[in-house]
Amino acid sequence: MSDELNVGTDDTKPSGIGDIQGCLQIIVGLLKQRVDMDLWMFTTVIKNDWIVLAVSENSYGVKNGDVLPWNESVCSRMVQSNGPNIVPKLIDNAEYHQAPIVSKLPICAYLGYPLRDENNEILGTLCSIDQKEKDQAIETHSEEIRDLLQLGNMLINQYDTINRQSNALDVLNAQSDIDTVTGLPNQEAFFEIAIKRKAEYDKLACPLGIIVVEIGGLSLQHDVTKHSAEFLQYEDVVRAIANELSQLIRETDTIAKLDGSKFGMLFVNVGNRFVSAMVVKISNALAKYKLKVSIGADICREGDSVSQSIESANSNKLI
Repeated sequence: MSDELNVGTDDTKPSGIGDIQGCLQIIVGLLKQRVDMDLWMFTTVIKNDWIVLAVSENSYGVKNGDVLPWNESVCSRMVQSNGPNIVPKLIDNAEYHQAPIVSKLPICAYLGYPLRDENNEILGTLCSIDQKEKDQAIETHSEEIRDLLQLGNMLINQYDTINRQSNALDVLNAQSDIDTVTGLPNQEAFFEIAIKRKAEYDKLACPLGIIVVEIGGLSLQHDVTKHSAEFLQYEDVVRAIANELSQLIRETDTIAKLDGSKFGMLFVNVGNRFVSAMVVKISNALAKYKLKVSIGADICREGDSVSQSIESANSNKLI
């Protein structure tokens, strides 16, 4: 898997996450022992990210924390069409066989089950694949699989609840550190959020992308009063830029107003290509303001310090 899909671990993850993933790991191990399939895995779905939470030993090279495109998976087709859960010969199911992932991985047999929350919304999947076709006898394991699936679904719901509570707590904490002009988190909050995200996404082996945008010509004199025309003009420009940058981030990302005339942007589960493309998007979006814009970036990987990555983004100007 590429750098965009992987990075390490941290002991400061939300309480309970490690225990849940440990239980899921035991379940995929049991399934591997009892049902003749090469790979078994529990996954969660966040937008188009199909994240591997627990995977059995396998010959595909898939490991915990890998992130694959959900819309390319066989599982996405199973969920969307309410298709069969057990397909001993994938070539017999045209819809499944046409999934883009099949052209990248040798998949000849498939088992897949949706994992849903109390509102029947998709949380993830239990998925199994093999490089060899299977005979119909594999369907006799259906009841045994569903017993373990029920336990896995309960654990995935607990995992989702803990993550949502953790994210909500992040928002509440950030509200006490808000920039008064833009309504965005300020510099102190940005550092806190970045450290928290690093801990969470290290566990899922997902790197962070950090971008610092500095706008020239936005500084104010110390004697400018808060309600002067100059200050009001400054506020309007800063808010407009904040709005432009906010439109470029995803739901899982963060934007903050840093000290001076700088903005910080934090992107989860991204690599160099994404960050480079985002730098260009930012430059194009702000070009209409006719201001001098400097943009720096860094990728925060396993073993990296968040503060060092932010400093690198602050000093490593790409534009």
